Amino acid sequence: MSYQERIVQLTTDMPDNLAAVAFFLLKNYLEAAEAAADEAFCIALDDEFEANPDKGELVDFEDACKLLGVQL
Repeated sequence: MSYQERIVQLTTDMPDNLAAVAFFLLKNYLEAAEAAADEAFCIALDDEFEANPDKGELVDFEDACKLLGVQL
């Protein structure tokens, strides 16, 4: 039996108020795990960028627009 099936089986006989608590605990846990994964991904991207010796020079916004042919 899969874990999903086991969760459904556990919650089937559970009173609705207790099922609501379990639902929100699980939902918040999953959202926190997703946020932590997003944060770790962003930190890894930033670390990779900072470690890149060929990251180039900063360009002013106006100069970038001129280089791209965009008129402000």
